[in-house]
Amino acid sequence: MSKSPALTRTGMGTRQITVCALLCALNVVFARFFTVMPSAVARFSIEAVPIILAGYFFGPVSGMLVGFVGDTVGCLFSSYGWDPIISVSPMLMGAFAGLLRPLAARVQKPWDIWRVALTILPGKILGSVFWTSLCLVWLGYSKKGLGLLMGARVAEASLEWILDTVVVYFLLRTGLFRRAGLFPPAKTQRRSMTDVLRLISGCLLLAQVAILVVGDMTVGLGFLNGEWETAARVVNGVVYLLPTLVAAALFVAAAVLSKKPEGKA
Repeated sequence: MSKSPALTRTGMGTRQITVCALLCALNVVFARFFTVMPSAVARFSIEAVPIILAGYFFGPVSGMLVGFVGDTVGCLFSSYGWDPIISVSPMLMGAFAGLLRPLAARVQKPWDIWRVALTILPGKILGSVFWTSLCLVWLGYSKKGLGLLMGARVAEASLEWILDTVVVYFLLRTGLFRRAGLFPPAKTQRRSMTDVLRLISGCLLLAQVAILVVGDMTVGLGFLNGEWETAARVVNGVVYLLPTLVAAALFVAAAVLSKKPEGKA
């Protein structure tokens, strides 16, 4: 006996709203009560975990909404002003988690933790490192040059990346989400994964163009014209060009996956 499509859509819609609201609340709690701030522009927390889970459960749009709403509500309960341009960073985290959820759906063995790490990495690079650094420079919160600030935030984002990966991995391994019917979905397709990797590669290349343009407008591309010391020039050059390097790696990975037989994992 089949259910009415209208009732099914309504039930799933209500469930999705309820779960996303819970994840928004957890995001606010983690951001405000489980955060360490060693400086005015550096902070460590696991606030991204609920955003990542929203992307896993319901896709990139829900992940972006949870990131935006959680950041907005959290700012209302803190002494920091709300700036919608900075809210793009958690939205990117939810978007990439949703786009890469077919990879996380295949977590079964202890060594599959790399799958979780890969779903989180693009959001950390584009959001926590690049976009947030650009915003801090634009808004005048940081007096450092763009490249130096990004270099400092790499260490912060790397630690958060490890924490988020471990927490999300163990949550997936409990099987709680599977029993609740939230994640993983019944089937995953390799073709969708190759398309997602190519899409992310394109987004990274566009981000690279934006970073180079904004960097030239704000602090100048000193690593190219020799204004800084050699070591600093190399470090800043790697930081600036990291999106292109990651995009190339993802494009190669997509090409390798597309050549494998469809029936093999």
